[in-house]
Amino acid sequence: MHLPPLLTALQALLLSSHDSLLHGYFLLRYVAPAQPNYPD
Repeated sequence: MHLPPLLTALQALLLSSHDSLLHGYFLLRYVAPAQPNYPD
């Protein structure tokens, strides 16, 4: 599966450190829900 460049960069960042993973998790929990029509 080919990921968009942004997702690929995000994945690499998340895999780079546990802190980044936690940060990404909180972004998904608090930022993404504010976006319209976000699939959950």
